[in-house]
Amino acid sequence: MKTIIKKGTPVKESEVGHNNFHYPTGLEYELTCNVEATQLHWVTPTNYSAYLTINLANNRVIWIEKHSANDYI
Repeated sequence: MKTIIKKGTPVKESEVGHNNFHYPTGLEYELTCNVEATQLHWVTPTNYSAYLTINLANNRVIWIEKHSANDYI
């Protein structure tokens, strides 16, 4: 399901790691515009949820903290 992640949402970029899985990086920033994305229902050991962006360069994966996601989506 497509959703809009609001401008100002704190997110982390994704990096490919062990077994080609995606993991959130340590660097966090705020989105400078609204972003259309689809939530990826991945099992993750962190307290972040993964989203595949639709309108950012290269349709990349970003991460949002689970407990704050409702405030920004």
